[in-house]
Amino acid sequence: MRLALASALVLAGSLRPVAAVETRWALETAARLALGRADGLAISSGGRLSLAPEVVAENSLASLSADAYGWDVLPDRDGRLLLATGPEGRLFEVAPAGDPRVLLRAEEPMITALAWMRDGSVLAGTAPEGRIYRIGRDGQPKLWAETGERYIWGLVVADDGTTYAATGERGRIIALDERGRGEVLFDSDEHHIVALALARDGSLLAGGAGRGLLYRVDRNGRAEVLHQDVLPEVRAIAEGEDGTIWFATLAPPPLEPRAPAVRIRLPEPNPVLPGGAAADSGDRVLEGVIEGLAPPGAAAPPFRGRLLRLRPGQQVREIWRSEEQAVYALALDARGSLYFGAGEPARLYRVGEDDEVLLVAAWAQAQVTRLRAAGDGLLAATSNPAALYRIRGSQRLSGRFEAAPLDAGTLARWGQILWRVEGRARVHLETRTGNSAEPDGSWSAWQAVRPTHSGGGVASPPGRYLQWRLRLEAESPGDHPVLSDLRIAYRPRNQGPQIESFELQGTHHVQREVTLRWKISDPDGDALAIHIEFRREEGGPWVRFDPPTAEPTATFPWSVADLDEGRYSARLVVSDRPANEPDEAMEARSARASFTVDRTPPVLAAEGGWLVARDALSPILWAQWVGPEGRASHRLAVQDGVADGQEEKFELPRETEGRTRVSDASGNVAEWPP
Repeated sequence: MRLALASALVLAGSLRPVAAVETRWALETAARLALGRADGLAISSGGRLSLAPEVVAENSLASLSADAYGWDVLPDRDGRLLLATGPEGRLFEVAPAGDPRVLLRAEEPMITALAWMRDGSVLAGTAPEGRIYRIGRDGQPKLWAETGERYIWGLVVADDGTTYAATGERGRIIALDERGRGEVLFDSDEHHIVALALARDGSLLAGGAGRGLLYRVDRNGRAEVLHQDVLPEVRAIAEGEDGTIWFATLAPPPLEPRAPAVRIRLPEPNPVLPGGAAADSGDRVLEGVIEGLAPPGAAAPPFRGRLLRLRPGQQVREIWRSEEQAVYALALDARGSLYFGAGEPARLYRVGEDDEVLLVAAWAQAQVTRLRAAGDGLLAATSNPAALYRIRGSQRLSGRFEAAPLDAGTLARWGQILWRVEGRARVHLETRTGNSAEPDGSWSAWQAVRPTHSGGGVASPPGRYLQWRLRLEAESPGDHPVLSDLRIAYRPRNQGPQIESFELQGTHHVQREVTLRWKISDPDGDALAIHIEFRREEGGPWVRFDPPTAEPTATFPWSVADLDEGRYSARLVVSDRPANEPDEAMEARSARASFTVDRTPPVLAAEGGWLVARDALSPILWAQWVGPEGRASHRLAVQDGVADGQEEKFELPRETEGRTRVSDASGNVAEWPP
């Protein structure tokens, strides 16, 4: 038996570009960090962690569960603040100590806008009746103005005492004197003016809903369009000391192309039935569509919201965008840093140096609906439900972060954690590992990393998943440390190669050639080596040879001309040894594929009126009558109706001039008479 051995076949995998024996590095990107939980740390769009401003929740408002919307917030000169809410139409005064006090309970369900007058009185705009109330320094509210509009979306008071109101549904700006007498200053092409800011040159900056127009309106009502956005609503506006205009645009959610502007569940008093019994009528829902915010049939916007900046003499520049979140509020702090509040869920961001956007706080509410500068910090009002937060101007001295679990794809050994710190700081980092996607009781305990010259070594045991957490501390109050480029080394356990298929094509009964076909892969993308093994089915050692092809999916014609006749089994063996250390390499063997080598024609004999064909290895396939000219005439009928056995009987023809040919499954042919 002679057999030519070919060179070994090496396959480069396509799943990953590296071999399993090589160390891999997981870089904690900004997208990955956004999945984690930060407490006192800000996450930047560049994947950096830094100490955040101190954020304090106003817990005295925890009992206001009936108020779903925090529409506006206004700081008081005495350290108090005012919070306008809905759908109860209540204006709260929140003191530094004690429970909040209701200053106004309006007839309308929403108090949407607040402003201070020059004499210390407070103006409160409402919806959907478009009234403005005035609460004097004595705390007594009274109706101040009937605007004739449906919605009051914003109020600003100029230095000369003129109050300007942004309104809807006719998209107007109303100018009111100090006695509440008003006239239309500007009638826009929008259905709503939803944002209003007093510019430093005395003009008004206004944002429309419907066409996404940003206006500048002078005191005489003359307007110019500064920008028309691809999104339909300019929701918030802020102007910096240098005249830079920041503004946020948004689109309705994709599932609500014409979303109601208000969807309020109002508690309904139980009606009294005859006899004094009360019926449980449940809640009633008030829904209203504010026309112009989302025109019916409008094309789906390319994204949900974005933040834009317009500097004097320059083009509008996009600073931030999101496909899921919308920006509802903007404010500049005392240092000139821009903050913006988004949803859903509620998120507070800050624009840092080089336009890097930092996630400062994440809250359980749905939206941050109003931001106001207050001293050296900010106030943030949220909705769904209404809540209030104070963002102090001072930076925290320490913060914590817990990352989302990393998935190595298989059991892995974890190595070094490296990071870079700018500024003076102390970093305390811990890890834990496990084999379930969500950390549970089966995970290892938290363990501190072992300090090294460039980071820390993971002390946690091998596992498919790793989670890390850290505490970042400034060494002194004046330090502003930043942690970035956090990377984790790991080495996955080798996963063996996979044989997706291995088969013989065509007939399994051959004379000189067998056609093999296979498809193989490796989950690690390792380079692979393959070979074929075969032996006689009666027993004996497996004989190996390497096929001369180099494709993961291949068809290989294998010459068996030198093999003795008989029945054989063949199998494919695949190994990832070229990419792994010897003690970690793995191999896979296919199921056996059987074939028969048969070069001997059937043995023929006449018995009565039948021609009997017998074959030692292959089934008989057919018998054919051939005329005297050597042309095939017709097939002979088989006695049992199907030619499929190693012995078959065929009915002999009555003709005498000609011969009978008989073939087995391997293609061997015999003739009768001999």
